[in-house]
This record gives sequence, structure tokens and C-alpha cells, in this order.
Amino acid sequence: TLKGLDSAEGRASSLKLRQKIVEAMKEETKVEEDAGIELLVDLTVDWSGINLNDEALEFTKENCFDVYKKYIVIREQVDKFISDRKNFLKK
Repeated sequence: TLKGLDSAEGRASSLKLRQKIVEAMKEETKVEEDAGIELLVDLTVDWSGINLNDEALEFTKENCFDVYKKYIVIREQVDKFISDRKNFLKK
């Protein structure tokens, strides 16, 4: 279950990411890849069907971060989905 970028959580997490980017620019450093993953984790509320070693993986923010960090294809799918606002419009 995902929240959109326009949700309260999405706006707060986007602001947090933008602040990290501005800070990195001031310090002339790079923003870590993990910052983008944190945004996706913030917008992930729950999941089902995520298995590791043939067992269901419990949804926790830590497990979520680990899955998005390790499995780029899943991270990209989540990013694509939350970036498309029409996925969050009532039908």
C-alpha cells in the first residue's frame, strides 16, 4: 500500500529530501542514494506478497528500506507508481 506524493506524508518526505539536497549543495557534497530510498519507504504503508527465502517478509520500515536498497527493480516500480498522480485519483 502506497501513499502518493501529494499526500501529507508525501509532501513532508519530499520536503525532507529537498532539504537534504540543498544542504548537500551548500556543503558541495553528494546526496546519498539512501535519501531517495527513504522517501519511498516513507510513502510505503504496508505490503503483501513480499517473500524472502520462501517465507512472507513482515512489513516494517527497516525491511522496506532493505528491500528497496537491494532490489532495484522493486524500487523503480514503486517510484514509477508513486510518481504517477493518476494512481491516486478516486475513480
